[in-house]
Amino acid sequence: MWNGQRMLPEGFVQLMQTSNGQPGGYSKMLYHVPFDLGKEFADYMKRLKSGYHFGIDGIYYFSPHLGAGMTLSSFYSSESQDSLTATNGLFTIKGNISNHLRIISIATLFIGRFSFARNKIQATVG
Repeated sequence: MWNGQRMLPEGFVQLMQTSNGQPGGYSKMLYHVPFDLGKEFADYMKRLKSGYHFGIDGIYYFSPHLGAGMTLSSFYSSESQDSLTATNGLFTIKGNISNHLRIISIATLFIGRFSFARNKIQATVG
């Protein structure tokens, strides 16, 4: 295959493949909401678990089936409520509440890539 300067073996070109992606959209966090603080507070926490995310990742495939890279992901959520009541059996707290969540994570990736249907379909595991 011609790379514009010299001929490279076909296998060498496959080793140099890279991939990137930009995931994003609606998200819901999966943590457990405690009900022991009252139904009103639990409902508020359930609404706070929903938000949106976006991210970017880049992968360098050092073989046709294995690659490594990095990912950056952000999750955002905002919720507020006036006159919220929370109780734990001993105390009852009333007041206004507002939360603005921003969770950012950076992680390394190790990816396995498998091709099917004459390389028209690819599945990645990592």
